[in-house]
Amino acid sequence: MSVWNTLSLSRRAAARPKNMYVWSAICRMMPGRGRVLGVVHIRADRLCTAESGTIDDMSESSTGPRPGSAFFRPAGSAAARPAAARRPAAPVGWPGAEALRGLRLATVAAATAAADHVGSGDPLAVDGAAVSALRSELDTLNLSGVVIAGEGEKDEAPMLAAGETFGLGGTAVEIAVDPVDGTRLAAAGEPGAMVVLGVAEPGSFADIGPAYYLQKIVAGPRAPRVSVDAPFGETLAAIAAHRGVLVSELHVAIQDRPRNAELMRIASEVGAHCDFFEHGEVERSLRVLQPDAELDVVAGIGGAPEGLVVAAAVRALGGSMEARFAPQSRSERSRIEAHGLSVDALLGMDELCGGRAAILVSAVTECLIVPGSPLQAVQGKGQDARIWSWSATETSA
Repeated sequence: MSVWNTLSLSRRAAARPKNMYVWSAICRMMPGRGRVLGVVHIRADRLCTAESGTIDDMSESSTGPRPGSAFFRPAGSAAARPAAARRPAAPVGWPGAEALRGLRLATVAAATAAADHVGSGDPLAVDGAAVSALRSELDTLNLSGVVIAGEGEKDEAPMLAAGETFGLGGTAVEIAVDPVDGTRLAAAGEPGAMVVLGVAEPGSFADIGPAYYLQKIVAGPRAPRVSVDAPFGETLAAIAAHRGVLVSELHVAIQDRPRNAELMRIASEVGAHCDFFEHGEVERSLRVLQPDAELDVVAGIGGAPEGLVVAAAVRALGGSMEARFAPQSRSERSRIEAHGLSVDALLGMDELCGGRAAILVSAVTECLIVPGSPLQAVQGKGQDARIWSWSATETSA
């Protein structure tokens, strides 16, 4: 497993032609050292990536475009590339560092676009800007990609649709994406909004069909394996025993919804430290997977597409997760069954995300994933914009 920690991207004026700015990217791997994941120059009509390298301190680094750099459409452009411009698909394999960097920079573009609508009170504008930017950037990558799950349908929000393809051709991948997890938080100008994308080898992600909801439980590497079917009180007791602490010392996160009332009651009765949150399921699920996380378990019925995103993170970071379909209406149940899926099927990690995976995040508003190292909100606009990002990838299948 390889964890890429905080990446900050700053756009600043440079001694370049008018309207030309430079992005510099530093990945903070360890104190005193960093790895430059990529430097991107922005002009009014195109973007291009530059070489990556290593440095011995945390100072910013910049460089000019290199020959053969990939050129990107401006964010928000809906123009499709001619079919003849797409490259033939390469054999299935894990995408290289350049492709992963491209996916990560696509999340950066989406976060930048969404940031223009932070505090606007308009969640659809937040989602719409992120989706447009993300779609445009994904379609420029040297990948043969397909969207397996794209959150937004149940809220009738802009989204990347399941089955949608992207890329110029190359290594085959599939993604589960939430263009902005915490859309309402962003619209309200509150912390916890992020662009999040899980990428995996073809055939890795579960087919969730038209499902909107999953019953889920996620625990980090400090906990024993958890089961969605086990009585929740027994699960909390097992986690406490494994950690050698009292149940009342556990930290439990459950989305505050009537559908999760029973889990909330149990967590409260055993005296656990309870985070009954309104929005931000993915943020908390990523946090629980950190080796030094204060949070012990995230449980409850939440979004199905978000479940696949989180499964990619579990695959990359370690921990355990189980889920099963939890339709909240007769029509949702009927759609799932008409799709040929069993509503009662248990989805373990082999089903949720069975292959090698990575998770990529860019903050829109301030987010907390790694304890003590919050990702800052997008800061500034234009030449002063600064974006914070984080990712993790499994190094072997």
